[in-house]
Amino acid sequence: MDADNIEEFSQHFDKVELENEFLGMEAALNQNTADKKDIVQNIFRTIHSLKGTAAILEIPALIEFLHMYEEVLGIISKNGEQIQGIKRPEAFDFFLQGLDLLERLVTALRDNNDLILKDQKELFNFYIRMMLEARTIMENQEDYFHFVALDEDLF
Repeated sequence: MDADNIEEFSQHFDKVELENEFLGMEAALNQNTADKKDIVQNIFRTIHSLKGTAAILEIPALIEFLHMYEEVLGIISKNGEQIQGIKRPEAFDFFLQGLDLLERLVTALRDNNDLILKDQKELFNFYIRMMLEARTIMENQEDYFHFVALDEDLF
């Protein structure tokens, strides 16, 4: 893996900005504000772009995690009008911890271009826990988000 690829990915990854956007999204969903769809779509585009950047730069650990991360975010993106709140704050803990994982992966890859994730026990365990948590949220969406039926008269 090329150190320049990791550096280029780092230039596209702004953890602080994304944290703020996720916190804004959580508030918008809980308060059911009119701008929630725009906020969700903006974050979704950012994560999708990061996944694309990781793919172009051929960074497998980032690609895999960002794919799962995007899938969980897709629940909100696809159902934004039906989601009118968060049942379990763990959903947003997942998003914020995911940013921590991305930051740690980038740092580990920057420090060791030939990083083999399974050889980094703590980081690997964090990675696996986050992947399992993503699957749990996807399989149990109703436990994490308040869904409401859409008014069919609007269509």
